[in-house]
Amino acid sequence: MSTPFYSGARNIYTTGAYHRPSVDGRSGVATNLWTDVDALARLADITRTVESPAAAGGDVAGDAWLPDNLESPGVEIGSAELPARVVSGDFHAAFRLSEDTLALTIGDISGKGVPAGVLRAFTASMVRSVSSFSASPEDVLSRVNAMICGARLEALYATIFLGWLDLPTGRLRYANAGHPRPFRIAPDRSVRPFGEVTGPILGILDNVSFGAGEEWLESGEAIVLYTDGVTEARNAAGRFIGPRGLSLLLERHARKSAGSLCAAIAEAIDARAGSLLHDDVTLLAARFRGALSA
Repeated sequence: MSTPFYSGARNIYTTGAYHRPSVDGRSGVATNLWTDVDALARLADITRTVESPAAAGGDVAGDAWLPDNLESPGVEIGSAELPARVVSGDFHAAFRLSEDTLALTIGDISGKGVPAGVLRAFTASMVRSVSSFSASPEDVLSRVNAMICGARLEALYATIFLGWLDLPTGRLRYANAGHPRPFRIAPDRSVRPFGEVTGPILGILDNVSFGAGEEWLESGEAIVLYTDGVTEARNAAGRFIGPRGLSLLLERHARKSAGSLCAAIAEAIDARAGSLLHDDVTLLAARFRGALSA
């Protein structure tokens, strides 16, 4: 992810309709993650190994990986981000695994500022690369967890949601490593939680297994992924937005495009929290337009 706020459904750096300047110019307080050069080098070595042409089978894009053709039949993508500091510790991505399969992922790295941003880049890169040669989302999370644990960064952990959307059918197979459950918006604008948490937070325990779930999206239905900075944003009175507040916001803007929906939620959070924003806010929405076979 990048420093500015962005939203929209194609080139999000140039078409975003809303920008909130950073309210905190600090690069983040140095932590043992930042100063442990050996540990960061180990993580870099792991990432370079995973990203070798033989393993990845293709080029790896930048921070926010969105499909080359977001107007392709079957799906519409949008995203938004509000960093709590200059650099965000969240990441999100939408990328094709095949002609028929679209990967959707969002993650939250422990910490804030530049240290979290460095580790976010490593983790996001591993998720993207490992997906290219793994059999399932749960397999990806198991491999990435082993890599993070192998780097021996004691203060690094991450929550990640990873889903693989089958465009011909609308089937979404997912694995959730301790991340907030997404929301799904039905064509009638009703909002309800999506799926379950299927495994522990990454980076805590090695040799753990991750379960998986499957759900089918209906034509016109949307799934909204978010980090806990969304629901934990506070107003001046110190009240959290919470899952209920987010659900109400999603209902209010349910008819909007995926990009406009994310932008509207981010604007509402910015208006509510402003300079009181203490955690990174990230959203990724995908609206299923119907089975390609139809």
